[in-house]
Amino acid sequence: MACTKEEFEMAKGEAETLIDHHNIPVAENARPFLSEAYAKMKAGGMLPKDALKLPAALMELAYQYGYNLFQSGKYQEALPIFSLLRQLDISDLRTTFAIAACHHYSGEYLEAAGNYLVYKYMDPLNPMPNYHLYDCYMKAEYPQTALYVLQEGIILCDRDPRYGELGERLRLEMEHLKEILKSKYERE
Repeated sequence: MACTKEEFEMAKGEAETLIDHHNIPVAENARPFLSEAYAKMKAGGMLPKDALKLPAALMELAYQYGYNLFQSGKYQEALPIFSLLRQLDISDLRTTFAIAACHHYSGEYLEAAGNYLVYKYMDPLNPMPNYHLYDCYMKAEYPQTALYVLQEGIILCDRDPRYGELGERLRLEMEHLKEILKSKYERE
């Protein structure tokens, strides 16, 4: 997003005002860099990682660190790392999926579902989140919603042959869920 020099300078001034107004301790030599980065984000629409000139290797290193924590079962320790990475670069879908997985494995099923839905919004033709959403909704005791995400996932799998195996797994889960729902409604 292009901006005028005037908009850019206004945003830089706004950054200076925010720093002063909130008494944010910033080294004097860092103020111009931070003000310019803020202006690049606000007026220029730049991603924070680009405005702050963070190297791709550093971003990847941070992701790998969070991933290693996750793999070690330290989901709550990995979560803030992935959250920061998503704030710095919303376009990296891995971080949104990782945040969802951290919540999922921590038993925070509705929080996980919300993040899987964000992922679905960003990559609407990928059926993989549907599988995880199904699990979250079942564990949160929302079987009707679980059935819906399974049906949607199957449709997505049928559109792309790469997801044939996942489609079969979703069909099996859907048949199982239909039996559960049928049994539940027959009792009532």
